[in-house]
Amino acid sequence: MLKQLETITQVLDLHNYYRAQHQVGPLKLNNSLNNFAQEWANRLASTGSFNHRSNNRYGENLAMGSGHYGTMQSLVKGWYDEVRSYSFGWGGFSGSTGHFTQLVWRGVGIATGRDGSTYLVCNYDPPGNYGGQFQNNVFRKK
Repeated sequence: MLKQLETITQVLDLHNYYRAQHQVGPLKLNNSLNNFAQEWANRLASTGSFNHRSNNRYGENLAMGSGHYGTMQSLVKGWYDEVRSYSFGWGGFSGSTGHFTQLVWRGVGIATGRDGSTYLVCNYDPPGNYGGQFQNNVFRKK
């Protein structure tokens, strides 16, 4: 349990590191969101599937990897690296930048699959990626 809390805290710290670079306040852990995310991460890991939860009222980022690509740093950085494709002038949603914009927009669950892959689920409340709201919520790096 302590190891899982340390991992969740690491994911939170990574989020807040990237958020600070874009002049956005820090996230805080929320036990309800953590439990919600953990439930989904467990399901994904046990079934080997990889899909967003349907009818989810929260924002959600998913990542899965193994070995070096299954570390929390690698998984969260993968979301952040979508910044390279984001157009700050346009400020809209794109399938290739949605993880980045959710990460820096104004709960964490981690599970390991049978094959050793790590499944990371992060839920956000309030959710991000609302049309017409990007320029007010996603800022350039300082």
